[in-house]
Amino acid sequence: MQHDRRWGIEGGVGTTLARHGLGKAAVAVALETFHLASRAGIGRARRPRALIFTLHHVRPAVRAPFAPNAHLEVTPEFLDVALSSLIADGFKPVRLEDLPDHVRDGNAGDSYFAFTLDDGYRNNRDHALPVFKRHNVPHTIFLTRGFVERTHSAWWETAATLLGNQNSLTFDFGSGLETLSTTTIALKSLAFARLAAAIRSGHQDERIQVLDIVARDAGLEPLDFIESEIMDSAELVALADSEALVSLGAHSLTHPSLAHVTPERLHAELNGSADYIGEITGKRPATFAYPYGSVCAAGPREFAASGEAGFKLAVTTQPGVIDAAGLTLSPFSLPRISLNGHFQRARYVRALASGLPFRMMKRRSGIEA
Repeated sequence: MQHDRRWGIEGGVGTTLARHGLGKAAVAVALETFHLASRAGIGRARRPRALIFTLHHVRPAVRAPFAPNAHLEVTPEFLDVALSSLIADGFKPVRLEDLPDHVRDGNAGDSYFAFTLDDGYRNNRDHALPVFKRHNVPHTIFLTRGFVERTHSAWWETAATLLGNQNSLTFDFGSGLETLSTTTIALKSLAFARLAAAIRSGHQDERIQVLDIVARDAGLEPLDFIESEIMDSAELVALADSEALVSLGAHSLTHPSLAHVTPERLHAELNGSADYIGEITGKRPATFAYPYGSVCAAGPREFAASGEAGFKLAVTTQPGVIDAAGLTLSPFSLPRISLNGHFQRARYVRALASGLPFRMMKRRSGIEA
């Protein structure tokens, strides 16, 4: 599922183009074109000053027949190729929290990149870390307390497993109970989209709770995924203590769409998640990643609150590259480039790193790039 001007599961390397109505094949063609343009030197004079990349799962490819979250997974081999390409193209790896200092104080001709991983999956340690170490690339893992402490489920994973195993779904999407057939991959995909749309609202907490109940009634425990896939506090502390390349950042207490919560809860989600990481590691994080950081999940109110919470910077999932002026003016609304499991080729990374697709999108939107 691609993200657009709604909040939801984040898209990936082709998200900006897909948001303008292009399917996977057309996105691939567009990225090929941008790669060729960048190799030909088009846009070289406007090389981005900095790039922030985001990942979720990094693990060997094992694809289920129904995989609505496949865009959130890349292989270690692709990560290796992506890092090699960026470094070969002259981008310098830096720690996310140090990015503003490098942009401000570094040589004018230098360009930098930082890597982030959302949610704290064990495969970040087991499969991504060895690749980052091979290239000496620092990276930040963003943590949600509810996942670390096994009190909150990841609804998109619950939905994927539930729909993959069931031939029907009965759920209140907002207008009373409905029963949907899920006998085919196409019908399962439609049901997943309906669930995502229902959860993208001010009723997110209640509908996630109902989804968990439906899953349990079907013999699926939503917290089993959290237990099996996400690092606990002891693992995270050990990782941060033993690996100099790893930083931990805050990702809220319960992983809500922050734009849909009260001001009081907004501040609790920001401060509470930072305080929690400080308590378990002895170091309060300098960085924050908005859950569902699209334009309707994180806006001016949330950006201001991040600054008030004492973070040095905060990152969205709104796609783009960074110049010096943008970093200075808005350190709490920084864009990220998601590496998408549907587009795992080095030249696609190079195409996005050139900045050309984002300048095209700005022009199409009537914004001066």
